[in-house]
Amino acid sequence: MTGGRKKRRLFADYEDDGRTIAPMDLDGMPERAGGSRLFDMPFRLPHGAARVRREEAEARRLAEREAAARNELDRLQQPPLTRRESLSLFLNAMLAGLAIASVYLIVFALFFLFVWFVWLRR
Repeated sequence: MTGGRKKRRLFADYEDDGRTIAPMDLDGMPERAGGSRLFDMPFRLPHGAARVRREEAEARRLAEREAAARNELDRLQQPPLTRRESLSLFLNAMLAGLAIASVYLIVFALFFLFVWFVWLRR
């Protein structure tokens, strides 16, 4: 049995009695049934402005696509790294990781010393 049939069968005899379980209205907001005309009117751009905005958005998207294509071509035309450059890059990344790990190690050691000599001192 599919989920739709089961759901229809379970809620076939359900009837809304109109009670409010949790009110979701906010002070100052219009009611759905009788709301003010200001909020019921759809927002419309002046005549022709929508077309201009649509053309501007299309031109912007086209320029972004062209820039992405140029960047892709530039990336493809770059020569690969030499052995020395890749080794330098690897060593610098390892040094950065060791620096961060040493900071964490120093903080942990200071915390351990604080706990040992200050907190647990009797």
